[in-house]
Amino acid sequence: MSSLNIPSKLLLSIYIIALLISSCSLSQAPEVAKSQPKETSTPAKSDQELPFFQEGVCRFPVPAGKVICGDLFTLEDRADPNSPVVSLHVAIFPSYSSNPEPDPVIYLMGGGGGDALGAAWFYLGAAGNRIRVERDFILYNQRGVKRNEPSLVCPGEAEFQTKLNSFVHTKPEVDELEYNFLMGCRDHLEESGVNLEFYDSVTHAADLTDMIQTLGYEQANIYGTSYGTRLGLTFMRHHPELVRSAILDSILPPQINFPSDGITSFVVAVENLFSACAAQENCSQNYPDLEEEFYTTIDELKANPATISVEGEKVVLDHILYLDAIYMLLHPPDALPNIPRAIHSAFQGKYSSLKESISSILSYSDFVATGVQYSSMCKDEVNFDKLEYSQALLEGLHEGWQDYFNLAFYYQTCQEWVTEPADPIENTPVISDVPSLVLTGHFDSITAPAWNLDTANYLENSYYYEFPNMAHGVLRYDNCALEMGLEFLADPWVEPDAGCMEEIDYPVFK
Repeated sequence: MSSLNIPSKLLLSIYIIALLISSCSLSQAPEVAKSQPKETSTPAKSDQELPFFQEGVCRFPVPAGKVICGDLFTLEDRADPNSPVVSLHVAIFPSYSSNPEPDPVIYLMGGGGGDALGAAWFYLGAAGNRIRVERDFILYNQRGVKRNEPSLVCPGEAEFQTKLNSFVHTKPEVDELEYNFLMGCRDHLEESGVNLEFYDSVTHAADLTDMIQTLGYEQANIYGTSYGTRLGLTFMRHHPELVRSAILDSILPPQINFPSDGITSFVVAVENLFSACAAQENCSQNYPDLEEEFYTTIDELKANPATISVEGEKVVLDHILYLDAIYMLLHPPDALPNIPRAIHSAFQGKYSSLKESISSILSYSDFVATGVQYSSMCKDEVNFDKLEYSQALLEGLHEGWQDYFNLAFYYQTCQEWVTEPADPIENTPVISDVPSLVLTGHFDSITAPAWNLDTANYLENSYYYEFPNMAHGVLRYDNCALEMGLEFLADPWVEPDAGCMEEIDYPVFK
């Protein structure tokens, strides 16, 4: 069986992705205005009636241009007036218009637990600045994420992940190390006064309600990616009166069985890659045995893991980390054309084309609050899933897949992370008449196109589009999708013109 380290990385890929899969790494961010110094953000409860928004300094690398920063203050447990106060850091990027539309677009970050503000420059460049032509664009960090109080970041996580990657993933001692680390993190957070039960999607949706109302908006347009769509759908279920429209890009819907159904999404994405390569003359000639080479490499790295250097760190590349690297390559569209060559090179024992993906995997703790990630994932998803179901899905698959999807970890950890699952309704499809634009990518290994289509069938006024050249996160990478999204925002009751999709085909593999 694979180690407990691996499911946490798979969790990263399925449940955040939004920061790590940008076409350039966050370390390549453009010049930004100097970040202002951090100041305490937790007020005395007597200062103002909760919830309230308080303007303040920006606690993130601020892109050039006008921005209004501040913090939303609310109760951790809204049912308990004596509950601790939590804060959410918020950035409002005002519209360029002298007469902007009254309803902003609020971006809902993947994760849960992703640091949206840390990548503000990316989200503004990907879509936000175009949206600002007519509307305010708002970024914020969900409760518990870094830059907030409290922050549910596990102490020493970056160092711990580096240490784990010096092991072969099948060693039993790695299992124990990972489990003990997470339980230590849980204990630390609880001893700090954090109640992990109140970092789930329903609570995040209530925070979003507080933010819209305290900022003085009557309605908002929501734009979510990955976990952000799960939050968006939950918001639409419980607070539809506040939603003018929804852009749901790469949907993680409540009705799927996670993490079990993540097995199918990854396997199908890889099969789609093999089929697309076989259908292109150059790819099929250059890599006639691509699928066989893929599985041969898995077998070889399982038997004889390679030791490689990634940014000066020694990393053990076994079959599990190899699958992780391929998983990450199946996200940004500029990486898709190179995957067949990367698989072929790995088959030849050359791993340089995998190093950027592995580097992203190693650095995920810089962008994620693990405490938020596990709280939402465990309460919203895993506690509704069954290990027997995931085991049934693995039957008949290559042994490498069975090693990779060691899902017993999720069930063991989540039983001890939160005590109760969410209300059963949170495991059912969201039925809504809110106008919705649903976007998905054909090669999405995280949130399968089938999940998106199924969700759209429950949204009465939805428009569904699958992009053959895309994987995870369509609108921020594809100009055609962006133009459709802007047209949808202008009038969400009219289907956007999808004529630009006629020129789109599968990626040309190299």
